[in-house]
Amino acid sequence: MAAPPYPFSQQASFNTGAAPPNAPYTNPQSKIELKISCRNLVDLDVFSKSDPFCVFYMQGATKGSWREIGRTEVIWDNLNPDFVKSFIVDYFFEEQQVVKFEIYDADSDSRDLSQHDYIGKLVTSVGSIVGENGGRIKHQLQVPSAKDFERNDKYTRKSPGTIIGMIY
Repeated sequence: MAAPPYPFSQQASFNTGAAPPNAPYTNPQSKIELKISCRNLVDLDVFSKSDPFCVFYMQGATKGSWREIGRTEVIWDNLNPDFVKSFIVDYFFEEQQVVKFEIYDADSDSRDLSQHDYIGKLVTSVGSIVGENGGRIKHQLQVPSAKDFERNDKYTRKSPGTIIGMIY
């Protein structure tokens, strides 16, 4: 019996779908688009309805540090806004990506959030949004803190509204 034309170590390898042994591991990712809506927001304006906008944050490498990703447009005189501005996010399948949505009532043209009335927030994870009801979440906004109640006597103890996040 004749020997093969080349040594075993040089024979062709077959693609089994596995990464080569020395290849760096890459966490699977995809881009997702988040669209935000709110329902039944608390009305913080006296002579008209609230003028809501949403600020979107992702948690940084250190717990408690937040990085602003972007803001929606202001929807004037509306307690049930469907924001047009959406957010594109890299979704890493095996990482905990904590996100925060804060809703404000616009009171000026300033980008300084202290110049606007805080309505409420939702803290969740991208994975929770992807995994819930076909990529759609619906949660009550977290009630403002006691400090917020002291700053704004228009708050009531009821829910400040509902936030809806959808993946497109």
